[in-house]
Amino acid sequence: MKNKNKNIDDYLKLSIIIGTTIIALSIAYYFVAFLPQKENRKVEMEKEEINSKKQEQEYKLKKLEECIENINQKSEEKWNKWCLIENKKEGCSMSKERYDEIVKFKENEQEKCYQLYR
Repeated sequence: MKNKNKNIDDYLKLSIIIGTTIIALSIAYYFVAFLPQKENRKVEMEKEEINSKKQEQEYKLKKLEECIENINQKSEEKWNKWCLIENKKEGCSMSKERYDEIVKFKENEQEKCYQLYR
């Protein structure tokens, strides 16, 4: 009977040692492998978000520059059209009234660009 109780005690001790070892290994895995991977993924996601925002800003800046350039070109075309209507050469001087009209057109269109691409 003593032998039987000793075997049960040995199995119980062995089970406790194995259970404790499994728990310790699980905790070690969490701190050594899982947690650093989780932090690395978080850092990578933050980098991706920063890159995405940077690309979006670069795109908007490019589109804004294109829009402004297009307006400048249209303003020049409008100027030259007025010159031709008045039978003058391109880039001619014109009345203050016509000049103000073109400047107002340019400012209004530029404001639309800024609203679109900010």
